[in-house]
Amino acid sequence: MNGSDKRRGSGDNRASSRNREGGGNRPGDRERSGTSGRPDDRKGDTRGSGDERRISGRPGGGRSENPDRRDRQFRPRTPQPPRPADPQEQTDDSLYWGRHAVLSLLEETPEKVLKVYLRKGSDLRLAARVTEFCKAASIPFLFLEADALERLCPGANHQGLVAQAAPAELRDIETLLPLLREKNTPALVVVLDHLKDPHNLGSIIRSAEVAGALAVILPRRRGALPTGTVAKVSSGAALRIPLVGVTNLVAALEFLKEQGLWVLGLHAEGPDSLWKGDACPSRLALVVGEEETGLSRLVAETCDFLRFIPMRGRTGSLNAAVAAAVGMFEWVRTVDDTPR
Repeated sequence: MNGSDKRRGSGDNRASSRNREGGGNRPGDRERSGTSGRPDDRKGDTRGSGDERRISGRPGGGRSENPDRRDRQFRPRTPQPPRPADPQEQTDDSLYWGRHAVLSLLEETPEKVLKVYLRKGSDLRLAARVTEFCKAASIPFLFLEADALERLCPGANHQGLVAQAAPAELRDIETLLPLLREKNTPALVVVLDHLKDPHNLGSIIRSAEVAGALAVILPRRRGALPTGTVAKVSSGAALRIPLVGVTNLVAALEFLKEQGLWVLGLHAEGPDSLWKGDACPSRLALVVGEEETGLSRLVAETCDFLRFIPMRGRTGSLNAAVAAAVGMFEWVRTVDDTPR
């Protein structure tokens, strides 16, 4: 076999190999390869390993590659240093900020506090009081620069004091039985029908604690839950009043009825005014609806009374936290025996 035959045989073998691998020649293969198809014209043929193709690079020899693309494909990637982990980054659910909230946490439930952060240069009396609490309860504390504290609670009015604590626990409704045992004594329980705004939740908890409510009941799903924001807005009241979590509000209202409480729902479409007669029994479960839709149908049907708050302005409605406070203090007015 002469040299030309050898070259033709080699080409046949390559064609056979291509047929086995790719199912035969495809139209345009010759044009894409940059050859004329004649054996003697294949001086620049560079088929083979990827290394050979990159080294050759001769005009007209094999398939040319974009240099930029080649560089992007084969240039070793410069390793990026990992983002340093910030041990102080926590979720909002575990952070409490502000002087009232953190001091209440240290005073009421120090066993839940994991660590306390203070801003460098804070008021000396505040720093001494906080560190004294921490040392007594063996709680780690750390002084941070102002910008580090801001990264910890971005946008929050932390007042130079932040605490990391275990997540707030919601009690079971059965824990209210000892508080409701005395059937002839006034009792107020506030029930929230899927409020969404944690600021409203914090405000209601604060008002409930001030009004002397025994507990606040809220759903465990599809509503705001006690977080650092709630504790801050409540000025620490969320740590002093029992918070009860339930999965079925209707069942919870029936449970309260069995304990001798009347259930009153605040409802804009209620038939009677909150000021009518004895609208607030001494043993009362006050139900407040969601910010936009109010009371759900089943909850409204379970209430013993539906009452609206009279309004004279044109806005047409009150904020949920304000409406709840009005209802609570109407109960206070009804049962209060303080001399005037």
